[in-house]
Amino acid sequence: MYKLHRKMIHGVSGGRISVRFDTGFGEEKCESYYCVLTSSSATDKLHVTEHSIPFFLPLRELEKAHLATSPRVFIDYVGDILQAYVSRREQVYSFFLIYVSGEELCSCWREG
Repeated sequence: MYKLHRKMIHGVSGGRISVRFDTGFGEEKCESYYCVLTSSSATDKLHVTEHSIPFFLPLRELEKAHLATSPRVFIDYVGDILQAYVSRREQVYSFFLIYVSGEELCSCWREG
């Protein structure tokens, strides 16, 4: 198991690699997203078989562009895009709270 800057990479049996992407805003932890990379043999290319990444983020495009040539670049790009998404969402929510109620809170722990 490897952990590097909000990413945890864990080898699983059967040619599978599990990647957890932790996101945050400010000092607070937000969601974790998961991606499972699979290869049927040591010589086959990796591909995404399972994930919890929001559908509107360009996961398949990143997979086609980077996963076959550099899994590290793929993992870094996915982590960067997830962090950018969460950061922007939290910035919008904070702005909304300031505008509506005059106080700033992090929505990382809100439900719904």
